[in-house]
Amino acid sequence: MRGGRGLPPGWNRMPRPSRLADIKLLALDVDGVLTDGGLYFGEHGEALKRFNSLDGYGIATLAKAGVTIVWITNNANPLVKPRAEKLGVSDVMVGVLDKRAALQEALARFGVAPEAAAYMGDDLLDLEAMSLAGFAAAPPNASEPIRRAAHYVTTAFGGDGAVREVCDLILKAKAGPPRAVGVIPVRWASTRLPGKPLADIGGLPMIVRVWRQAKQSRLTEVVVAADDQRIVEACRAHECPAGLTSPAHQSGTDRVAEAARSLEADIVVNIQGDEPLLDPAVIDLVVSVFDDDPAADIVTAMRRIDDPADLANPNIVKVAAAADGRALYFSRAPIPYARSGKTTEPIHFRHVGIYAFRRASLFRFSELAPSPLELAESLEQLRALEHGMRVLVRETAYESIGVDTPDDLERVRMIVARQENGG
Repeated sequence: MRGGRGLPPGWNRMPRPSRLADIKLLALDVDGVLTDGGLYFGEHGEALKRFNSLDGYGIATLAKAGVTIVWITNNANPLVKPRAEKLGVSDVMVGVLDKRAALQEALARFGVAPEAAAYMGDDLLDLEAMSLAGFAAAPPNASEPIRRAAHYVTTAFGGDGAVREVCDLILKAKAGPPRAVGVIPVRWASTRLPGKPLADIGGLPMIVRVWRQAKQSRLTEVVVAADDQRIVEACRAHECPAGLTSPAHQSGTDRVAEAARSLEADIVVNIQGDEPLLDPAVIDLVVSVFDDDPAADIVTAMRRIDDPADLANPNIVKVAAAADGRALYFSRAPIPYARSGKTTEPIHFRHVGIYAFRRASLFRFSELAPSPLELAESLEQLRALEHGMRVLVRETAYESIGVDTPDDLERVRMIVARQENGG
């Protein structure tokens, strides 16, 4: 099974490794990492090894970026060194039983500190070397102790692109943080507040206030995706970038996906258009997760529930999360159910409706058909979970105030008036 029972590919629940951008040396085991670990024999009985060209390209590219590549293997197969030489790897240590000592020797030779080294292995002989390196990785077919000792477990198997995945991980970190943009999807129609995006709040349309709040975050660009020309014109009158999208979209996420196709971005944040008091920090919170987790598809937020009435309210969406921050389920029902009625720590959280998508994950999500759980709960995010997407949640103290009714609008107007009058 990929990643082993209870340990899927991706970041493990461990102390965060050294900054990948600072990695200066990558040490690799051979069998089970650069190869699939299988035993192959030629027609004359000679031992053969199966390497992958994806790994070779990754190694060559990483070396060009200034990272020293070292191979450390207990195998003395004569095929290892020729393959290394073909890839320009000159430092190959074969027949090694003490891999920690071998790694220490390589670090001393190249003047690299342990925290600036990365190591990838798949079996028990690699364990001590992995514990020395600042960053440790393993393929999903590695032994369980190795997977648990790794900071990162690849999606690809050993000999099938696992090393390339780690090389790409390091290269991406060295390239700097991902470019993140925000899209605010809005529509004119509203049962209780027609034309809600243009509702006046302290002399500004509500959608413009949302845009101005979002612009205070780390996002490099924030645009409005509207279904009505009146919204577009109002935005542009306040120098807020806006464009028309199809009126046929069934959800805000579909509208965001259409707008995102014309934007240059690694990360796309879906920002609610009816939260004029949006805290920019919650945007930074969800976007920052992608800086360290290349396996994340979607990141959202949650806030602790303190009021029992909120727990029972089906209009407040609850979320249950794993210890590593993975979303387990979203529901309108009170989850999890505290059978004894007593808990030793907070376990009930409400979902905060902001979504940061990896670009490819956004397009994949928008192309998926509504799922059974999604239809049952009327919660779009369940579609991602049902299709195996990696959804992460992070806790925030931010209390969103959405404008859905005339009463909500008056409440927000009063808050803004107090803020702008120094109250």
